[in-house]
Order: sequence, then structure tokens, then C-alpha cells
Amino acid sequence: PAYMEEFCHPDDIAGIKEQLSQVREAKAALEFEHRLWHRGLDRWIWVRISAHYRPLAGDSEGWIFGSLQNVDEHVRYQQTLDEMRKAEERTQIMLDATPLCCNFWDENFNNVDCNQEAVRLFGLANKQEYLERFFELSPKLQPNGRSSAEMAREYIQTAFAEGTVKFEWMHQKLNGEPIPAEIILVRVKRGEGYIVAGTTRDLGGRKAPLAEWH
Repeated sequence: PAYMEEFCHPDDIAGIKEQLSQVREAKAALEFEHRLWHRGLDRWIWVRISAHYRPLAGDSEGWIFGSLQNVDEHVRYQQTLDEMRKAEERTQIMLDATPLCCNFWDENFNNVDCNQEAVRLFGLANKQEYLERFFELSPKLQPNGRSSAEMAREYIQTAFAEGTVKFEWMHQKLNGEPIPAEIILVRVKRGEGYIVAGTTRDLGGRKAPLAEWH
């Protein structure tokens, strides 16, 4: 039909014909979406067709009639969400494959995510346990005598303000087993704001514990 050849996207025509055939064969209503050329916008837009079968006296095949609804913004929004979800999945796969413990902080100093290596390093059950019990994974005081909670907040603040910070840290497993570590915090753009991404490298067996800090 001239409508399809003139206005419908070439890649969608076969699908449109298939959908209309289903409407005719089932003698029922059907909704589907396709791209339509919009002369005013000079681009393809997404529309939703509501197609209905109507039998007519003296015509055994009847007619198909329908209405068009502009759903371009909705479809493009969903496509953007799908692309973001796929990007996040790819990022998570990469993070889980890295041999470094990784975690993420928001601007309210909440630890919001981690990778599987973080779970393994501390011998935990899952990511949720890591996030919920994170502050138990450091002794109350660092080897220099300062509060772990206060120092952690200061380092995160520095990362947000300056972009990056690198330091040594004494972690521990839930049973108290010490884990001397090297930590790098980096500010990362996320949406309209920023988060801080942290990597933790286990220094156990490579150097003496951080007992000489002062």
C-alpha cells in the first residue's frame, strides 16, 4: 500500500503486514508500534496503531481500520532506559571480574554498591552483608590511634573535593583478622552528580602491618 511505502520505515513494513494479517485472520483488535516519517519534524517517529477488524455486509473479508497515536517520546525514553540498564550490566560484569575489591560512596557518605571481590576478600555471604556491615570491616581505631569512622569520612570528603586520594588502611574481617590494605578513591560523574569509587588492594603478606603509622 502507498501508506506503507511512503510513510513507514522500510525495516518495519514486513512486521506491519504480519500484524495486519493477524488482525484479519483473527477478526480481532491488535495494537503494535512502528516508525513513521514525520514531514514536519523531518525524522522518523514512533507511533502506536490500534487496528480493528470490521465485517461489512456483502464483503466476506471485511475491513481493517485503525487509529494512530504518537508514542515517540515514550518509546525513546524506554530505549534510553534499556541502554542505561545494559550499560550498567556491562559495568557490573567488568567490576565483578576485576581482582580488586571495589565499592561506591554517595555524597551522603553511604556505601551504595560493591563488587564480588569485596565479598570474597572479607569472607562474607553476599553484597548486602558487605554494605550493611561495612563499618565492622575496620577496627574502631586505625594504627595511628585515630577513629576509623572519622578518617574514612575525611578521605571520602577529600575525594569528592579533589577528585582522588590514595592511602593505606587497616581493614579486618568480621572475626577480627587484620587486612592491611592500599585504597584509592576516585570521584566519578553519575547522572547530575558524583559518586566516589574506591578500590582496595590487599597488602597482606607483602608488607608489615601498619603498626608504624604515626
